[in-house]
Amino acid sequence: MAAPSAQATLTLQDAFERFASTVTPEDKQIFHNTQLKDVREEAMRIERQLRARRMQRNMARLDPFLRGMEHYSKVVEVLCNGTPYLAWIWAPVKLMLTIAVDSISAFEKLIEAYGKIADMLPRLDRLNHALADDHNFQNVLALVYSDIVEFHRRAYKFVRRKSWTIFFGSMWAGFESRFNGILKNLAYHGGLVDKEAAAAEISEAVRRSKADDEKWE
Repeated sequence: MAAPSAQATLTLQDAFERFASTVTPEDKQIFHNTQLKDVREEAMRIERQLRARRMQRNMARLDPFLRGMEHYSKVVEVLCNGTPYLAWIWAPVKLMLTIAVDSISAFEKLIEAYGKIADMLPRLDRLNHALADDHNFQNVLALVYSDIVEFHRRAYKFVRRKSWTIFFGSMWAGFESRFNGILKNLAYHGGLVDKEAAAAEISEAVRRSKADDEKWE
């Protein structure tokens, strides 16, 4: 296996370290130990909790985001080997939901935000896994990682402020403005992923065609 792109590796490192610098040691430990299945289980637990409080919410709305993280993790893991980076694309979700559930208006906004992120994610479930070794493809995958953890960073800072639930209404407008900027970046970078994937597949098809021609000459 070829060495990962140096540019992609640096992009992931910068994004991870920027987020990690804002996280408490206790929360870092939680993030490191959280698997994707743990997030799904927490979502189901919260759904049961809200149902018992007669405040039922459809947590299935979170599924597109979690599926997107699952597909994304499979193609970006080559860049994350030997690092704690990968879990940080889903681990913060579990903590955010647990904290935000005490403020239903904030909880709804958070679920809505994850849905919007899912809409912007590139379609990675049908990609050729050989693309994961392509450096141009790795570079744009790293940009997507940067966008995802930047959202988590800002959301984490938001819910870790003192008395954030009291001032949620006035504070959310500023957060949403920044969030919309992240969404625009994610849409652009997701488009680059699709373009790089298409270019790589075309290149591979041409190579195979030439190989077949040479075989029959």
